[in-house]
Amino acid sequence: MLCITPKQKLESFVELPAELSEYLVRSNVDQISRLKLREGRNERAFQDLFNLTQKSEPDTEIDVFFEGDFSKVHGIGRKMSEGRLEIRGNIGDCVGEEMTGGTIEVYGNSRDCTARGMSGGRIIVHGDAGDHLGSFCPGSMKGMTGGEVFVEGSVGEFCGHRMRRGTIVVGGDSGEYLGYEMLAGTIVACGEIRETIGLNMVRGTILVIGTSKFESMSHLAKAVQYDPAVIRMLLKYLRSQNLLPEHIEASASRFTRYLGDMAMGQRGEVLVVS
Repeated sequence: MLCITPKQKLESFVELPAELSEYLVRSNVDQISRLKLREGRNERAFQDLFNLTQKSEPDTEIDVFFEGDFSKVHGIGRKMSEGRLEIRGNIGDCVGEEMTGGTIEVYGNSRDCTARGMSGGRIIVHGDAGDHLGSFCPGSMKGMTGGEVFVEGSVGEFCGHRMRRGTIVVGGDSGEYLGYEMLAGTIVACGEIRETIGLNMVRGTILVIGTSKFESMSHLAKAVQYDPAVIRMLLKYLRSQNLLPEHIEASASRFTRYLGDMAMGQRGEVLVVS
């Protein structure tokens, strides 16, 4: 297992290249140490900014352990395809960007663009996440296309923007424009939501199972009350994987269905627990 800690408090933002994820899982210490990073406008070696030690932990499933304040470090787990990363502390932007496999678990808060362009794997944040979670990378027309994201706390604006596939679970409150321009996939909102939920969504499913109130909104059309078996199966699966907050009943089965966005053909759905 590799252990990484900052050598000192970072004064500028540090951008991690995609190849670091491969080096970390393979425990290639020499290549990691010499790898060039961008710190602000300067280029620095990894070993100049971070302590890197290798420990023998035969009983752990963790490949890489980060400990400390990484709130100014962007791109941890970028293009990650396998392995398990655990971060004890706050973390910067673009965690798990374009991730295709493996697991990232953060015991702290993550900043903006977590799981941006993600297509596989799992990200768990035991804290809050910023804006644009599961959204699209620059130059792409689609957000995350697969994988699972569980944020135990709240998320910022534009969560699931242009999301194409995959599952996002928000344990706390959701910011404005949840599921904005959503193309497909599933979002589970376990806290309070805003009136811009599902705005301009094309397809996909948003479950609202924790809000204290839900008022009909002009871009959503109330359709029917029903008991979808697939949703019960989904909630049971999320519970079995510890991807659902403890206060949420996995047995919730009766939902009011809203279709939307009305301007986009009403092919998406917002299901509100009855």
